[in-house]
Amino acid sequence: GNLFFDPATGDVLICDNDNVAASGIDNSSVYGTPRFMAPEIVRGKAKPSRETDLFSLAVLLFYMFMLGHPLEGKLEADIKCMDIHAMNKLYGTHPVFVFDPADKSNRPVKGYQDNVLIFWDLYPQALKDLFTESFTTGLNAPNKRITEKVWLKTFANLMTGIIECPKCGAEVFYDAEKTAIQVAHTCWGCGRGKHGSYNYNPTGHI
Repeated sequence: GNLFFDPATGDVLICDNDNVAASGIDNSSVYGTPRFMAPEIVRGKAKPSRETDLFSLAVLLFYMFMLGHPLEGKLEADIKCMDIHAMNKLYGTHPVFVFDPADKSNRPVKGYQDNVLIFWDLYPQALKDLFTESFTTGLNAPNKRITEKVWLKTFANLMTGIIECPKCGAEVFYDAEKTAIQVAHTCWGCGRGKHGSYNYNPTGHI
């Protein structure tokens, strides 16, 4: 399906809405893109539900922020033929988050999956922690997936903590954890900040 969002009104429109049913009442086969479905659906062990939707939401958000897929790193780059068996393994039976802190086997490949490598370090740790939880614990524990409320709170804090780069004026996301360990905020516009830090303490965090 496709979602259209009107930023002026907040209205959301849905089209091409196949394979949609209320939780627990769809007894038909599920067809869709394995890249966006929860692993348990790809494996054929579950039907669409709120929990599987939360996984798909996390994938979509990762795509929006990182311009890449959370499960497509070296393991995807090494696939010679992306057939149904390869997709079932990558997205269903053996999914590995590209930044899994305990498993480095699927790190993004430089020169092939550069977007994720570039964008990951530009966001605050709080957002990266949610993605890490979504694609480590959340891979196999549907009841522990990040809810919409938690995502929205994190996004609100993200927006209230924007820093303006003193050199180029680009907007940079404030990261409290970087400040705590005295690591500089790097501007994604001009690169400033690698050897210095912004003197800014945002307010309004919730």
